[in-house]
Amino acid sequence: MSLAALAVLASAVLAAPPARGGVFVDATRVTSTFDAPETSLTGKGFEAWQIDVLTDNGDLITAVDVSLLGAFHQRWYDLDFDAVPDPTPLGAPSDGRGDSHLTPTAEARFGTAPEENNNVWDSPLPDGAFDYGIGTYLRGAWGIPSPQRSDRVAAAYVVVPIGSDLVGDFAVATTGGTFEFRSVIPLCPEPSTLWLGAIGLVASAGLRIVRCGRRRRTSHRRQLT
Repeated sequence: MSLAALAVLASAVLAAPPARGGVFVDATRVTSTFDAPETSLTGKGFEAWQIDVLTDNGDLITAVDVSLLGAFHQRWYDLDFDAVPDPTPLGAPSDGRGDSHLTPTAEARFGTAPEENNNVWDSPLPDGAFDYGIGTYLRGAWGIPSPQRSDRVAAAYVVVPIGSDLVGDFAVATTGGTFEFRSVIPLCPEPSTLWLGAIGLVASAGLRIVRCGRRRRTSHRRQLT
């Protein structure tokens, strides 16, 4: 985790009590039928998922640092008219289109700028007004101002090959403490919603793995002191 990201998390949890409860990753399938301008991605082996983080006891989330590794369909375009396609790492949750991006609120305060890559592999969609491709990472860290805090944060909207697994590194600051963990996130066609849970104090690490088809919701609870 970068120093800037740590600064965001540290300021968010200054004087926070010891960690209690837990932080969970919630992966929810959105669609495999895409909206414009990516309607032609439908039927080409991709589906969209929304990745959220949430607490299990109502504690409010004050900051999130997320880094996702996988195969992410991307749509870049020339935002500043310099003939070079620009990254589009931010967007709306569950928007039904073919671009993968982080999904913080407009009020989020970034400690680590949002980043993504593209064109590691080719997209099944042809380039034209947009530069389509497959990237391998999404990452960023942001604080959440008090009026917008809740026990659930939309972290990322991802468009991936059907049946993909993602690897996610998370650091989540809450009003009950700070949690840091790694999760392997299987994006199985069924069930449509998966819960992966992790509990741990900051600076402790855990690996949580759930295989496709084992159960609808799986949570791992381990309190570290």
